[in-house]
Amino acid sequence: PASINRYRAVLQGVLTWAKKRRLMPRDWINPVNETELLPVDNARVRFLSDDEYLHLLKAARASTWKKLHVLIKLAVTTGARKGTLLALRWADVDLQSKQAFAERTKNGEPFIMVLQDDVAAELKAIKGSSRPDELVFCGRNPLKPMNIERPFKTALIDARIEGAVFHTLRHTHASWLARRGVPLLAIADSMNHKSLTMTKRYAHLCVDSRAEMLKRAFSSSQAA
Repeated sequence: PASINRYRAVLQGVLTWAKKRRLMPRDWINPVNETELLPVDNARVRFLSDDEYLHLLKAARASTWKKLHVLIKLAVTTGARKGTLLALRWADVDLQSKQAFAERTKNGEPFIMVLQDDVAAELKAIKGSSRPDELVFCGRNPLKPMNIERPFKTALIDARIEGAVFHTLRHTHASWLARRGVPLLAIADSMNHKSLTMTKRYAHLCVDSRAEMLKRAFSSSQAA
């Protein structure tokens, strides 16, 4: 529903633009205005459990595409979108400072990914003699991104994980942070969200950590 609503907004905007420039008949009415937005349920978010993640990594290591487990680790630990990760070139990766730079992301903003120690080590292992202009997650052609649909789906099947897609890894990143008490503002920054609107879908996962915070803050006053 959220994707359909975005497509609707784009189509509505294009047709409104055309009408303002008199590219439509005088009495023409934008038909998109007569349609309704679909309800979006942001409360239910599929993310991997700790065990599911470990099983998926194990299955990915057995994949015929030897970079799959590194891609999965990077997706979960950085929260970056699939398109951002597949567009990474070795020139964008600084293994010494353990950072990866995406010049352009889905929301149009640059994004710096922080690499965990084990992820940086895994990237170093697969880099080999790759040139700076080559893609990190390529197939046989180093200048074209790998089509990951089949190997990723195979890994999900082998790990016996249902109801997950690659974007689930991004949800996993945010959900794990929320469950560990990370503030929503920090999660939004880690997800490269422009606002908290999208991040609020993970708010319900912060309840336990918020309860502990409130207990610490008010325990002394209750005793008094």
